[in-house]
Amino acid sequence: GGVLCGDEGMTLYLPSEAREDGFGVHVIDKDYAEKCHYTLGDDGQYFYAAYKACEVKAENGSFSLAVQLNYTSEGAPAGETYMMVCEQPQSDNVPGIQVGATKCTQTGMEVPIMQTLPPLDEPSVASVWSVSIAGSWPMTLAAAMQKGYSFTNVRGNMIIGASFTADAIQVFGLGAPERRLYLARLTLIYTPGFRINILMICVPDPVTCDATSMNISVPKFSGTFLGMAIGTAWYTSSRAVPDISISTKGALQITVSRRLSVVGTKRCGPDGSGIQSFLPETSLSFNMGGKPVTMLLNPTCPCRNTTGGKESLLSQGLCSSRGKMNFEVLSTITVPPLDLSTVRLRDSSCGPTSSSAGRLVYSIPLLSCGTTLTVVGGKLIYENEVRSLLRDRTMGIITRDSEFKLTLRCYYNGSVDTSLGVNVNTKAPPLPVREQGNIVVVLLAYPDVQYSRPYGTRDYPILKYLQEPVYLEVQVLNRQDPNIKLALNDCWATASPDPSTAPRWDIIVDGCEYEEDNYKTVQHPMSRFPTVQFLNHYRRFEVKMFTFVSEGHQLTDSVYFHCSTLICASQRPDSALCSRSCPSGFQGRRRRGEALLWGDGNPASAPQRDF
Repeated sequence: GGVLCGDEGMTLYLPSEAREDGFGVHVIDKDYAEKCHYTLGDDGQYFYAAYKACEVKAENGSFSLAVQLNYTSEGAPAGETYMMVCEQPQSDNVPGIQVGATKCTQTGMEVPIMQTLPPLDEPSVASVWSVSIAGSWPMTLAAAMQKGYSFTNVRGNMIIGASFTADAIQVFGLGAPERRLYLARLTLIYTPGFRINILMICVPDPVTCDATSMNISVPKFSGTFLGMAIGTAWYTSSRAVPDISISTKGALQITVSRRLSVVGTKRCGPDGSGIQSFLPETSLSFNMGGKPVTMLLNPTCPCRNTTGGKESLLSQGLCSSRGKMNFEVLSTITVPPLDLSTVRLRDSSCGPTSSSAGRLVYSIPLLSCGTTLTVVGGKLIYENEVRSLLRDRTMGIITRDSEFKLTLRCYYNGSVDTSLGVNVNTKAPPLPVREQGNIVVVLLAYPDVQYSRPYGTRDYPILKYLQEPVYLEVQVLNRQDPNIKLALNDCWATASPDPSTAPRWDIIVDGCEYEEDNYKTVQHPMSRFPTVQFLNHYRRFEVKMFTFVSEGHQLTDSVYFHCSTLICASQRPDSALCSRSCPSGFQGRRRRGEALLWGDGNPASAPQRDF
């Protein structure tokens, strides 16, 4: 038998004679096998011992364990003693290697690996690669491909794939195949001794939808849920967030209300009459044995028909994040029934988006159709009115028609979730209705000062050297209102995705650069970007890259940026931040330390944030 050294233990592959007599194989200290992390697997084909197992000795940088095999060979008792010896494992990944998130395909799953070693599919160097599947004895890539795995090189990335039916795939959960979780474990081995550990997880179709929410279900498996990213927002089970519910009891259950600002809608169906809800690219992250593994999703609901049924734009939110009021008027809203041909907005040239017998559906922009904007107590209030009044009609001496008036108001707060109030000024129904509306503000990073194209989701994490500029942008999404202005309140950096954690380093305070930083944040005037429409909806600035340290040691290799913002009325600002001018110069400096960041084998001296 041979010994395979892994990251957490060592495996002895038993000789054929012992495998044929698998029930006779036993290990030294058999009574402690379960307690001491021993495993005899696959009908005696191999014996596994963790490095932390009982009787494993750690000496001179290596682990060793004596294993005695007792079996029958040709009818006679036989036995052998093996000495398993493995050197203490080094870093399990090649320096600089980044294993990406798992992407599900129709027939399997795949992960990208940043290319820093010879490509997998180049014939002249393919022989230097081998692969271990779920702890098996290393095999050639060609042999692994026969077992359902794939290895390709695409645009500078290694792409490692596994079909759902490949050898050694673990499957969790019950029900339809597309609702189950598939798990693959591989180790790529490069001849000089480097090892790349790869975990892939995939639930092909974890999303179900109902009238009010999108639901994501992941079967219980050996991973611990860390959090969910929707676009650039991060959500965890330990922090309550409106419109998102996360339960980790048993299977992972996530419920996202359709009222959440990032939930989008699009037309669907052969004639475009249907509506489909979707989320931006979403990722679920888990901890598996101390190693993070991430699965990418593109949650999308089935197409729903909106003609001839009860479905309406109301289910997508009365006050949408894309700057529209969505509502409907039913003829049965009054007694006697309302004559829908007499219904008008303030601007009578604006009509309904669709109509059917007894029903009108409207989706009107906030900047047209007679909608007005006022600012009261820091809130932006958009108001319109839909009505059917006797004074607007050609009248005779008498009438038997009903009157109707519905006042619509969207309330927006520039920094928090917002609401919509509907006031009805009529003796007849409808009853008042309230719903959530949102102004969406995003923080983006760009590769250059021209701000030509932001980094995409697949570009993260972004590698930067100390003192290298990071170009950031805050913008209001999906708004064409020239009367509003985006103002920065505070921007700061943390060592974790949670913006409330310590340590924290301020980069913008009360709309201005942090005075105690001797590498001050540079705010770029938007007048430098004449091709940008609605300049007041953007704020751009750059920060010199840094890392967090404590007592001379780097805390983490990641830095996360956060900003709080305010939406102002351009003509009538109601906050000092809306019209503040930043002072020149600075009042003091904070002590800075010197440290080294190693890149490409050469040290680069740079200042660090010292906490």
